Amino acid sequence: FKKEYPVIFEFLEYTFGGMMSNTRMVEQLHGMLRWYLQDNQSIEYTDMVHGYRMRQGHDMQEERRDAKNSTAAYAAGGNGN
Repeated sequence: FKKEYPVIFEFLEYTFGGMMSNTRMVEQLHGMLRWYLQDNQSIEYTDMVHGYRMRQGHDMQEERRDAKNSTAAYAAGGNGN
């Protein structure tokens, strides 16, 4: 393929070459979980805490996004709604 289509090969390599493989990504996530998981806590508790933190982070990002969008609409001459 590389000899027949060098331009396409180079484009695909440029686009996808730096991406992590599924195996590497799963191993990295597994390592992070093992580092985060404590001996005296169950996996259910860890999942609950992680889910709570993810929801809190999402809610804060949503608030910032809404504030930015209403500010941009106001600056553009809108009423911010």
